[in-house]
Amino acid sequence: MIKKDFFGTIGDKEIFYFTIENSHLIVKILNYGCVVQSIIVKEKNIDVVLGYKTIEDYITDKNYFGAVVGRTVNCIKNAELSFHGKKYLLSKNDGENHLHGGVDGLSKRIWDYKINQDELILTTKCLDLEDGYCGNLQVEVVYALNENSLCVKYSAVCDEDTPFNITNHSYFNLNGAGKVFDHYFKFQCLDKNHQLNNCKLLDKEYDENIFISGHGYREISRVYSECSNIELTVLSDMPCVQFYTANELDKVVGKKVYNRNEGFCIETQFAPQDVMCEKVFLKKNKKINKVTSFVFKLIDK
Repeated sequence: MIKKDFFGTIGDKEIFYFTIENSHLIVKILNYGCVVQSIIVKEKNIDVVLGYKTIEDYITDKNYFGAVVGRTVNCIKNAELSFHGKKYLLSKNDGENHLHGGVDGLSKRIWDYKINQDELILTTKCLDLEDGYCGNLQVEVVYALNENSLCVKYSAVCDEDTPFNITNHSYFNLNGAGKVFDHYFKFQCLDKNHQLNNCKLLDKEYDENIFISGHGYREISRVYSECSNIELTVLSDMPCVQFYTANELDKVVGKKVYNRNEGFCIETQFAPQDVMCEKVFLKKNKKINKVTSFVFKLIDK
């Protein structure tokens, strides 16, 4: 069952939060930015996602808490992108750079919504040359619970070839609060010599793109907290993740006060460099479908 409640207004438009609940999880999603505002693991009564209490905080947010970001993710230096032999000047929202889709990217939009039984379907349109990108783009994000898993399905189509790279930018903390250095992390790294290929206690900060072995829908990463005994498994058909340990948080007032390294992001995505050099892009009128799932369970180790 999905419940809709009022969250705030932007101008004359209402913003809602949608509560998706089953016997394992309570998840709250906003139709602003497709934001995952909260994930409560019911057996522990722990909210494992960082977020804000008000729509005003999400409007001014520079951390992308819980948001779907794009048209492209990560940073594009000098907000300049060459694509199919033409230079595009993108919007600048990170000094002189373009970050996570720009000023009016997916994270800053009010999405249309529809409830289809146990699925929340959110859609938006990006017009040709908005934020500097080519083509009229349609994006759909579907959220659904499957037992102890939050499944996120992405689909998109454009009337022109266009750069495209989408992800969800949720910050997790399996203890609900405090630094994440007591979490164990494991990634299915393509590079078998990568230091995050085996479970180990995190001992430094990360903001790193990691290539994942295998193809299709598969396990990407596994995280475990010996404090809460909560394990998060991330599955996806994306080739990479951006692993980020909240290195820039500093007294951010949200549902709690968040500081440096008090969250982590596992952002499933295409390799940003492949998007920049046109190895990956959305082809004209060809729909793309991608999926990522976040699975939570209790483990006694």
